Amino acid sequence: MATASVASAWPGRAATPAQQRAASAAQNIRVRLQALTTGLAGPAGRSAAAAPATRARAAASQSSDSEAADKQLLVVVAAVLLNDEGKVLLARRPSGKTREGRWELPGGHVDDGESCEEALSRELQEELGITVQQQALRPLTFVSDPAQGPGTAHLLLPAFVCDEWEGMPAGAEGQKLAWMGEQELAAARHRLLYATRMLAPALVGAMRRHRRRREAVAARAAAAAAAGGAAEAAEATDSEA
Repeated sequence: MATASVASAWPGRAATPAQQRAASAAQNIRVRLQALTTGLAGPAGRSAAAAPATRARAAASQSSDSEAADKQLLVVVAAVLLNDEGKVLLARRPSGKTREGRWELPGGHVDDGESCEEALSRELQEELGITVQQQALRPLTFVSDPAQGPGTAHLLLPAFVCDEWEGMPAGAEGQKLAWMGEQELAAARHRLLYATRMLAPALVGAMRRHRRRREAVAARAAAAAAAGGAAEAAEATDSEA
């Protein structure tokens, strides 16, 4: 869980209030996702939303009921990849695909037996040619988009923030890639896929937090360098004396 990962990342040190809040937020997202998934796939969730014909089939056959549940919920994971400038990577759907020309976050479907982190790590390797460790994926938020009619699935899209990977992202499936800041993201708003557009406020928040963290790290490094320089100067003065 997120709390454990914070503890393991800071051995022998108490987590800061900011880290505790981040861990709590990540844990809350996981709990909400689990509750939503259980509600959609469980018998109670199905019976509340199922049509009479579906309920009749469920009563007649447990296996048919399970298959119907699988079709009701579609879980797709997305990565919020942030570079050193705090910009997020988006991919443009290539010609020939549904909703071609729309911009979206990289990611894909969760296969049977996979966790969200496992699926996202695999998808990023396949789509972008980069290697991402599962522990580098931090839960951000999720989008829940109910089914729009017969033959459509309820979309559940968990998004994970990541700023550590190996390799250079490249469109392995012919998709164009672009690093977007807040202004570029706002300008492309009406060319984003629906789920990505719904995530836009969370993306902006993640970019701002990322920049603030990097600025804080740079400030601490500069202060440490200045203190070291002052100590060296004092030592040199003492030796001359």
